[in-house]
Amino acid sequence: MISVKQLQRANTLSKELKNFGFADNSETAYSMAEQLCEGQGVRSGGEPKPAANPASSMMTEFDRTRVQVNKKLSDFSEQLNNISEKMEALNKALKLVEMNQISFDKRVSELIHQGSQRNAEIPRVATVVTPQASERKSLDKPIDRNGIAPADVKIENFFYAGKR
Repeated sequence: MISVKQLQRANTLSKELKNFGFADNSETAYSMAEQLCEGQGVRSGGEPKPAANPASSMMTEFDRTRVQVNKKLSDFSEQLNNISEKMEALNKALKLVEMNQISFDKRVSELIHQGSQRNAEIPRVATVVTPQASERKSLDKPIDRNGIAPADVKIENFFYAGKR
C-alpha cells in the first residue's frame, strides 16, 4: 500500500507539473508524477520497485523535458515573430499618419496665408457715419406731408391723468 507521504508527494508533484506546463490536464500530470515517483523507488501500488538503471531513467526524463522545452521555445519564438510583424505594421501606419499630418499642416498654412492676402487686398470701409448736430432734424419742424411736427404730438396731451 502507498503511504500518505508518497501520496502527498505525488499530488504536489502533479500540481507543479501542471503549473509549469509539463502536463495539459490533471490526469496526465498525476500519471507523470507517479512515473517520477516510481523512478525514485516507489510504485503506485506501494511496493518498492526493483532497482533499475538510474542513468537510463534520467536520460528518458531528460529527453522528455528537452522536447517540452523545445516546444515551449518554438511557441515563444512564433509569438515573438507575430509581435514583431504587428510592430512593423504599426510603425508603417504611424509614419503614414505623420506624413498626412505634415501635408495637412502645410495646406492649412497655405490657406491661412492666402486668406490673409485676400484680406489685405480688400479695403475696409467700416466707418460709422453719424449726422452732425446741424444736420439733425429738429423735433419742432414738420417731418411728414401733413405738416405735423413730433413736438406737436406728445403723449401727455392725449393721455393725461393728474395735476400739471
